[in-house]
Amino acid sequence: MPPETPSGIRSLKCSCQGDDRSNDQTAVVPISNAIYNERMSATPFWDQAREIARTKDFVTMDAESGRARSHGWWRRLVAYGPWGETTGAGRVGPPDREALDGIAALFDTTPERVAEMIAADWYGVRSTVEVSTRVLNLGHLLDALDEKDAKLVESIIRRLAAD
Repeated sequence: MPPETPSGIRSLKCSCQGDDRSNDQTAVVPISNAIYNERMSATPFWDQAREIARTKDFVTMDAESGRARSHGWWRRLVAYGPWGETTGAGRVGPPDREALDGIAALFDTTPERVAEMIAADWYGVRSTVEVSTRVLNLGHLLDALDEKDAKLVESIIRRLAAD
């Protein structure tokens, strides 16, 4: 967690370069506590699957993941969680590497993010970055924007967060 300034605003130091790259500066950038209000979940994969299951059935989840996992696997995961066990159905084991692309398509994220989510849910391995699941899920989308669009999105977020 970034340190608090005397006024209670969290901030990070970052090195900034001017447009001509000749005058490096160090700036203190205030960070809204809103970024830290929602801590990274201990079960981001399970959380995402449950969120999707609110609007889609398990057969659709199976199909939209490219059959990365069966509808029965999705049903058991949503109902019982990672490593969850039911009578006659066995444990809900983690997806293998071959399933990452399909699950990423279903989750609308990257295969790398899916791998991080699997590591957190099934093995208790968490990112050392202290940001919310929301920030982690949006990162790849923000990084894909050109600078002009990224500034537009940033201004919209700042406006919405001010309310």
